[in-house]
Amino acid sequence: MIRLLVLLLGLLPAACGYHLAGHGKGVLPEDVKVISLHGAGVPHYLIAALRQRLEASGYRLTEAQQEAEAEIRLQQDHVKYRPSAFDRAGIAVQYTMNIRGHMTVLVHGQETWDSGIVSLSEDVFVSGGPASIEASRNRLEQDLQRQWLQQVWSRFRSGF
Repeated sequence: MIRLLVLLLGLLPAACGYHLAGHGKGVLPEDVKVISLHGAGVPHYLIAALRQRLEASGYRLTEAQQEAEAEIRLQQDHVKYRPSAFDRAGIAVQYTMNIRGHMTVLVHGQETWDSGIVSLSEDVFVSGGPASIEASRNRLEQDLQRQWLQQVWSRFRSGF
């Protein structure tokens, strides 16, 4: 009797539609197969990564707006990189990068879902000259951009 009760309690979350973020069916209806993808203020390598994820999920991407059954708009409002800590001489030794944006899904011209604002921030400590600082900034931005896309993708796939 106790085993049956434990089994039922274990299955209860699945029965109500509970699932982990990034492991759902997504926000697109089952009948949508052709998608157009647009990015504003988003690096080209993120658009390419999202395109690969969508194609791996079974969607066909098109450039023709009329042919698409749904449209995905990926937008970043800002990417800021600013000094956040200084040494005694007034030289920046730490920088903070912040990336903020969202994803919107339109099905047959109607907005059906928005990820909400996804914001990530991270610090990097720097030393050396301008070339070293620029290399650190580039590395941090690419890592943070990929993390940002992963969070947006998780929201998209979860349906939340």
